[in-house]
Order: sequence, then C-alpha cells, then structure tokens
Amino acid sequence: MKIVYSSPFDFAHGKQLSVHSKTNTVNRKPLTVNRSGQMMIIAIIFLAVILILSAALFTSVAGFLRFGSNSILREQATHLAEAGVDYAIWQLNETAGSYSGDINKAVGTTGTFTTNIEDKSATLKEITSTGYIPNTTSPRAKKTIKVKATITTTSVSFRYGVQVGDLGLNMEENSKVTGNVYSNGTITGDTGGTKPTITGDAYVAAGTAAVPDQENTTQTTEFAFGNQNDREDAAQSFVPANTSPINKVSLYLKKVGNPDDAKVKIATDGGGKPSKTKIAEGTLKSSKVTATVAQKFRSAQKLK
Repeated sequence: MKIVYSSPFDFAHGKQLSVHSKTNTVNRKPLTVNRSGQMMIIAIIFLAVILILSAALFTSVAGFLRFGSNSILREQATHLAEAGVDYAIWQLNETAGSYSGDINKAVGTTGTFTTNIEDKSATLKEITSTGYIPNTTSPRAKKTIKVKATITTTSVSFRYGVQVGDLGLNMEENSKVTGNVYSNGTITGDTGGTKPTITGDAYVAAGTAAVPDQENTTQTTEFAFGNQNDREDAAQSFVPANTSPINKVSLYLKKVGNPDDAKVKIATDGGGKPSKTKIAEGTLKSSKVTATVAQKFRSAQKLK
C-alpha cells in the first residue's frame, strides 16, 4: 500500500489526497494429516503390551511347572530317605547292631540313598539317611532324615514265614516253608514222594471240618474222561447239608498216558446235569496225577 500526501494548498485548489493500494494475494496450501503413521504407532504400542503380558504369563506357567516337578522330586527323595532308614534298621537287626551304613545304595533307576549309623550310647543309635534324585553326583532333589533306634533284648514273641487267609495252605511235594506258618484255613500237604516241610510252628485259627459235608469214596468201576481223541467231561452231583462256604474239594483220580491239564468246575444244577452257571473253577495239572488212584486237587485255594 502507498500513501501520497498533498499539502493544504492542494486541497484549497481542489486537489484531493489520493491513496493508492496494492493488493497482495496469499496462496494457502491445505493442511494434510498423516493418519497411516498414527495407526502404526498405536499398533506397535498394542503389540508391545501383548508381548509383555505373554512373557509374564509364560514366566508364571513355567514357574508353576517347575514348582510341580520339584515337588515330585522332593517327595521321591523323601521316600528314598525313608527307605534308607528301613534298610538300616533291618541291617542292624541282621548284624546284631554292627551295621555302620551304606554309601550310594541304588534303588532301581529312581535314585540312591546313603545311610550313616552313629552310636549315642550302648543301647541307642542315630540313623541318618539321605535320599538323592537321581544320584549323588548331580542331585536334582535331596532329603535327609534322622531317627533314633533303641536296642532292646526283648525277643519277638511271634514271627512267621507265611500268612494265609481262609482258604488255608496246600503244600505240594518237596515244598518247604522256612519259618512259622499262620493260617486262617486248613494246612494240607501231599503225602507222595518227598513230603512238604515247615521248619517252624504252624498256627491254624480256623480250618476245614474234620468230617466232609458230602463224600463218596466207593469205587465200583472206572470211568474214562478227557481223552485227547474223544473229548468227554465227567460230573458228580452233590447237595451240601449247610450253606457255609466250600473251602475244600477232593477228587480221586489216576491218569493213563500223558493227558492235557483238565479244568475242574463247580456249577449249579440244571435239571440233573451241570448248568452253564459256574460257582468256582480251577486247573488240574496233569503232572500232579499219577497212574494209580489217589486223592488230587484237594485245596479250594486253587479255585477262583
């Protein structure tokens, strides 16, 4: 813009003040916003948050799994240490107290235990047992247990080598029990060949009745069964006089040649013949039957 000034004289003579202006044009470029760049920054921040949360979750899960695995290993090490204590007590009894301990005693492929015996007094010993998983060189778990064992002169009043239930014990030829036998059922043994032996005492809490409930020992004729070429079965019916469990069955047999093993079954009655409903079943070994008539398959312990 340009301003031209005229004196007052000029105004008096009819001259005017002229103002000349020049117009300047300003061209403005439109404002552009880069939205793709903003979205990229948001995506990176979101991804970083996801990665941080994933890393925290993975660390937590890994710690939980490691804790569970370590708990199992510590439990196994504890069992090994307890096994070492039991083993040490057994050895003290077997060696009259002279056992001093073991180093790296392996228990299968699970691990090892080490035991040490320390004399505290004439009648007191301290057993220290340490279990290692999987070994003492590089153990992943370790547990130490200390117990005190007292030495006494009290003898065990009742020790036995075999304990059996209500079906009793049937000892075959040349069998032997080293020790005592405690049985809730009858103890029987084969009389042919080398007789069975019990080196200790035999205790029977209850057993088979001395007189059979049902018995037929009269032999009138021979009846062949179980032939290899012509398979036949033989059956004998009986009706017990009471409802107590059957705990002994005796059969009088002999064999001809070398037959196969035979199945012995007790079944319910089906109109005068054995039904298909089994009460008990067992196997009669052919090798146990001789060529002369003798009592075999005597114990119901072999029946299922």
